Amino acid sequence: MKVALPDSGPPVATPAPLAWAIVLDLVVALGFVAVGVVAATRGTFEAAWAPWALVAYGVALVVADLAAARMRPTGLTWRRRLGYLALGALAWRGGPFRSEDPRVVALVVLWVGALWIALVLGGRALSRAIAGATGEDRPE
Repeated sequence: MKVALPDSGPPVATPAPLAWAIVLDLVVALGFVAVGVVAATRGTFEAAWAPWALVAYGVALVVADLAAARMRPTGLTWRRRLGYLALGALAWRGGPFRSEDPRVVALVVLWVGALWIALVLGGRALSRAIAGATGEDRPE
């Protein structure tokens, strides 16, 4: 069954945990862009494409974070997918983003997990707003 939602509806406020997580994630994303540009000019990575991949990932994070902050379903979904990409980059054996230090890996895994919890809270708030707009939250 498809539900046609109106173009405008009740406003959906971003839950506080998601708002704070997005603010911190934007700082991290902008850091990725800056570090990627510096690494590209200095030749820090073994692979020449790696710093530009880091810059592209940072830009994708900024775009997804801004969409998630506006509570757009595609933004929430893409931010979760970019978390999968971060975990894959760490797990890639022989890749340029691997870390020998297990504390770095643990930090990334904890950050991605905390962000996913915040994204779930945002998705639940969005679902409640949609259910309220369509009348599904009121039994007959």
